[in-house]
Amino acid sequence: MFYEMKSIVKSFCLNRANQQKRKRQEDCFHLLLNSILLY
Repeated sequence: MFYEMKSIVKSFCLNRANQQKRKRQEDCFHLLLNSILLY
């Protein structure tokens, strides 16, 4: 279950990075941490 959520957050982050025309790994990492803390 944790790995499924991790992959979902990762794909969401990649989609967001593509929309912003740049890849921000830090934002993705913080987003992943926040999602882990929420669940």
